[in-house]
Amino acid sequence: DGYWEQRPIVELHDEVLLRLGGFASAPPTDTTLEPDLAREVGPRIERTIADFERPWFVKDPRQVLLLDAWDAALGDRAFAVIASRCPQDVIRSLRHRNGYSVQLAGGLWEHYTRALLSSARGRRCYVVQYDDLLNRRGDVITDLALVLSNEVSLDGPIQQSAIDAAIALVRSPSAASSSSSTPATGDVEPEQDALYDLVRELRGHHAALDVPQLPRASDAGRRAIERRRRRLRTARYIVGRRATLRASLDRRWR
Repeated sequence: DGYWEQRPIVELHDEVLLRLGGFASAPPTDTTLEPDLAREVGPRIERTIADFERPWFVKDPRQVLLLDAWDAALGDRAFAVIASRCPQDVIRSLRHRNGYSVQLAGGLWEHYTRALLSSARGRRCYVVQYDDLLNRRGDVITDLALVLSNEVSLDGPIQQSAIDAAIALVRSPSAASSSSSTPATGDVEPEQDALYDLVRELRGHHAALDVPQLPRASDAGRRAIERRRRRLRTARYIVGRRATLRASLDRRWR
């Protein structure tokens, strides 16, 4: 039914990544915010969420690259729901939506997953496997609801009617879904397989996520992202520093 990122959050993340010299599909090598930028981004995050009147969530993969800024704004109030999907499915989706090569799509899955796990160490969280959600939706959502009732400041426990409504929203992709017509990929890089095996072992609730040592990043993934960085740097000379235009180019440039 779509990707469901919140537009103000995506635009904020795109702008910050741009100022760090990167894009969503060409993440900067260093996402540390300089003091001046950190002082600007923190209040913008606070203003973005200031009008929320009930418990809320943010869904945007770019957030894992900028979690330090979110932590600075929110402190320890945030609870993470970490959703993981197998690299082959993510590659298929990115090939369909963006026309990325297998190497770039796999490299991005790997880069974002590594960034997420590195930032999530010690964090209160619940790790969801996408396939588990599809195949055991009742069990997974019921367990997640119980965890959220205890971990997030709610008016009371999540009611069964809300759990049932959430369960009803989950369904397997149909034959007409956006990426089902894109051919499946072959084998992913061995390092990506090893990384996904590690993530699968982390499923469930964690009071403080204990992440084992990550496998080394694959050479193929790193090379594909670096090629992407070089190509998109040239866009700076075409469109300047206009974040919205450059982000649009990032999503469409195949």
